[in-house]
Amino acid sequence: MRRCSAAARLRPYVVAAPRGEDAVLARQLRARVYRPQGWLSPVLLVDGRIEGVWSHEHKRGALTVRIEPFSDPGAAVRARAQAEAARLAAYLGAGELDVSWA
Repeated sequence: MRRCSAAARLRPYVVAAPRGEDAVLARQLRARVYRPQGWLSPVLLVDGRIEGVWSHEHKRGALTVRIEPFSDPGAAVRARAQAEAARLAAYLGAGELDVSWA
């Protein structure tokens, strides 16, 4: 059973895990984070582990955040990620926020 998370964060492109560190990101999921030509996907970080990727689009005062977890994150992580998205919306000056989960 998965324990309740102490922290869930949406981290941008600048955050990465060492490629050889399975404790941070499972080997079979690395291609979802480390994309071709050196691009890194923004990550959903839960208790220090990369548990998903996310993207956003900011248009006409509205922010859309799409989160793609690698497994069911549970209600607590969803709530914390939603709060992170709300902070991002405030920072960007977005009057509207839409968060979707894949």
